[in-house]
Amino acid sequence: MKDQKERLFQRKLCTSESKVDQMVTLLEEQNAELKGVHTFLTTADLYSGADIIQVVDTLNANNFQMLASYEECIRNLKTCQHPLKTISETIGADLCTHLANKFTPVQTEDPLPLQLAI
Repeated sequence: MKDQKERLFQRKLCTSESKVDQMVTLLEEQNAELKGVHTFLTTADLYSGADIIQVVDTLNANNFQMLASYEECIRNLKTCQHPLKTISETIGADLCTHLANKFTPVQTEDPLPLQLAI
């Protein structure tokens, strides 16, 4: 009887020790995860989301303005003194040659398709 109780307590002890080991392992894993999250949450961003959106909007506006300028120059080829030289210096000889080889006359007065194509 005494042996049975002792074995029962031994099994319970082993089971309890196993559960404690599992809990310790789980707590260590969660502690490591929390340290990573803490580092992420306490690190300040260099730029806010609004700053990035503003920079992208400004970049898009500048690109659109540049394309409008190119479009105007292309439309007024006859009035420009050296349009191909100016364009070639600006965008490079290879791109200028490629565009000249792929040139298609514009059938509309709307500058948007030409601006988007450039």
